[in-house]
Amino acid sequence: MTLEAVNNYWNGKAIRRARLKLDNEGLDMNEFGPFFEVDPKRPETHVFCSLTGQTLNRRRTELLHHLKGRRYKHFLRQHEAKKHKKVSEALDPDSDLESRSKLAAEKPYPLAVIRSRHLKIRVFLARFGQE
Repeated sequence: MTLEAVNNYWNGKAIRRARLKLDNEGLDMNEFGPFFEVDPKRPETHVFCSLTGQTLNRRRTELLHHLKGRRYKHFLRQHEAKKHKKVSEALDPDSDLESRSKLAAEKPYPLAVIRSRHLKIRVFLARFGQE
């Protein structure tokens, strides 16, 4: 075999596919974050990003490209903002009460408390005949 034939074989399609297969064999999905799930339709070859709703090929290069993308970063910022908002509401329960009292002060509806066996239900009754 000549050196040119060996180079052609080494740079050919079969060797490229074998290299890709080796690169993706030890692919740990946890290193890319919690949003990547196995695609139920094609579990061997594809991954589903639950953040953006996209189906991606199960290749390290494609997943890294997706992580660097503008769309993924945008949805990640939105997700972090929602998460931060939930945590801040959980840590400060008085803020929710304050906002409810402000709403009650703005709307002049009488508050009726209806008691059932085990449940207190607060009902805002609309004023009849008034706009």
